[in-house]
Amino acid sequence: MKPTVFWSAFLATGSVLAQTEGDRLQREIAALAAPLTIDEALNRAALEHAQELLGDGSPELASLRKSVMKQGSLDAQLLPFAAIGTDPDELASELRAFVRTRVVQRGFTHFGVGVTGSSDGRNVCVGVFVRRLVELGPMPKSTRARELTVRGVLLTTSPVRAYMTVPSGEVEDLEVRVDQRTVEIPIAFQSGSGKYTLEVLVDGPRGPEVAALWSLGYNAPPPDETKRPPPIAVRVEEGRGLVKTEIDRVRKAMGRRPLAEAALLRRAADAHAQRVCETLIAAHVLKEGQGPEARAAAAGYRGKVAENVAVARTLAEAHTNLMDSPSHRRNVLLREARDLGIGVARREAAMPVTSDAQTVAPRLGPATWCLVELFGAQ
Repeated sequence: MKPTVFWSAFLATGSVLAQTEGDRLQREIAALAAPLTIDEALNRAALEHAQELLGDGSPELASLRKSVMKQGSLDAQLLPFAAIGTDPDELASELRAFVRTRVVQRGFTHFGVGVTGSSDGRNVCVGVFVRRLVELGPMPKSTRARELTVRGVLLTTSPVRAYMTVPSGEVEDLEVRVDQRTVEIPIAFQSGSGKYTLEVLVDGPRGPEVAALWSLGYNAPPPDETKRPPPIAVRVEEGRGLVKTEIDRVRKAMGRRPLAEAALLRRAADAHAQRVCETLIAAHVLKEGQGPEARAAAAGYRGKVAENVAVARTLAEAHTNLMDSPSHRRNVLLREARDLGIGVARREAAMPVTSDAQTVAPRLGPATWCLVELFGAQ
C-alpha cells in the first residue's frame, strides 16, 4: 500500500523504520542535496515528532515546531516532511522524492531525520529542513533577569537587524552588535511582565529573511506556542476579506488608522503571491530580481511600500505566522501606512493522498496557501 504523505511550508505527516535506516537516509540525503548538513538537534526533534505521530497519527504543525524549539533551535525557516506507511522502502523513497522536488534549489542548509515503527507494522519517517543564517546560543523560555544578551555566529555576510514584540503588542527595534562573524543583541525587558518575542532578520539576496525567532516569558510562565487557528475552508476572495478584517482589528486595537484597499497594490500582491506559490519560497525577491517597491511601481503604484509574505497550510495560519513575527507585525502597525493590497494564491497538494489518510487530511489541509500583504504610503 502506498504510504500516506503530506507536506506544507510548515509540516507534513510521517512514517517509520529502524533508526539504523534513519542514519542511512541521513547520509543519502546529505549527498543528494549537498551542501545540506546533518544536525543532531534536528535529528532528535524529528525522532520525537515521529514517535508522536506513531501514537495518534495527528499532523500538528505546532507540535513539530515545539519539538524543534525544545532542542534549542531558534531556526525560523522550517520545512517539515512526514510519511506514514507499512513499507520502509517506500517511505524512504518518498523522502528522497521530497528532497529532490522541494528541498534542492531552495537554499535549505541543515536537516534532521527521525524514523520509528510499531509492532503492528506501521512506520513513520519525519524530516526537518531549515535555512540557517545565524547560529545563536541557548535562549531561556522564561526569565526573571531584567536584561540578557543573545550571542551567536553569523553564517552570512549580509546585514543583520533585530526586533522584539513586547507584552503590549508594540514592536521595538533592538541594537545589534556585529564584530566580523560574531553577533551580540542586548535585551532589556522594560515593558513589564509577560510574553516577549525576539526576531533576527538578515537582509540578503532574497530581501529580508527571518533567521531566528524565539518567545519567552519575563516574570511570566513560558508562552504556549501550540495554540494555532483551526483550519477553516475558505475561498480566495472570502479569505482576502478575512485577512483585511484581522489587519483592521489589530491596527484599531493598537491605535492605528484603518487602511484603504488599493487596487494597484492588490494587483502587485496577487502577482507575487502566484510566484511564491510556484516556487514555494516565501521571499520578497525571487529570481526575477524585483523587490516590493519595484513590483508595486510596475503595477502603477507610486509611493513607499512594506511587504509581508507567508506560506502555510491555511490562510489563517499564514496571517497568524506573520503576526507572531515582530518584523511582520511591525509592517502591519506602520503609522505612515495608508493603503493596503492583499494577494492570495492557492496551490493544490502535489502528492496523492490514499484512503489511509481520510481521518488526517481534513486537519492538515490538501493545499498550500500563499499570502502577500503590501502596505503603501503615497
